[in-house]
Amino acid sequence: MEKNAEKTDSIVKEIPDTTHLLHWDKPEVVIEEIKSN
Repeated sequence: MEKNAEKTDSIVKEIPDTTHLLHWDKPEVVIEEIKSN
């Protein structure tokens, strides 16, 4: 994860108990992240 963040100059966060479909697993987390940035 850290390598990808460095290569893309981005912020990468680990969200426990989710799959690659984070927006489906925990939509409230996605919404809060969008609002906070």
